Amino acid sequence: MILKKEVNTQFMKVDSIKKEKNALVNEIVKRIYYAETDAGGIVYYGNLCSYIEMGCSEWFRKFAKPLKEITSKYKLFFVMKEVNLIYLKPITYDNLITIRTCIKDIKYYSIKFYTEISVNGEVYYSGENKMVPVDINTKSPVRIPEDILSLFDNI
Repeated sequence: MILKKEVNTQFMKVDSIKKEKNALVNEIVKRIYYAETDAGGIVYYGNLCSYIEMGCSEWFRKFAKPLKEITSKYKLFFVMKEVNLIYLKPITYDNLITIRTCIKDIKYYSIKFYTEISVNGEVYYSGENKMVPVDINTKSPVRIPEDILSLFDNI
């Protein structure tokens, strides 16, 4: 019960960020299929990073520019440098999940996202991930282009 209260408090932080910093929250609703689960019908933990990546990609598409366009124009792509997941409950076969993603922090060389994965409004996983831009040819980290950073000025 205490853990649930902490999760709700953490989620309220996202809501307060939304009000205070005009954070933009993207939502994806997705059904869980057998291919995403282990033998027990529970979502394989490795798939959680895929869901987080979906949330980040769709966040870019909705509120900035599609990642494909960024890659083409700037010759860079974003890679996931860090992931921190907090497990609360197992997601199982046929669950309808909601993936909510917002920006937590932006720096010249990284973007940190916050994601919650919920079932019927109850958070089952939460986490943060840091994405960094990498030059498409050298595979070295690069600074986020100024006109991409400017898209985040009001966040």
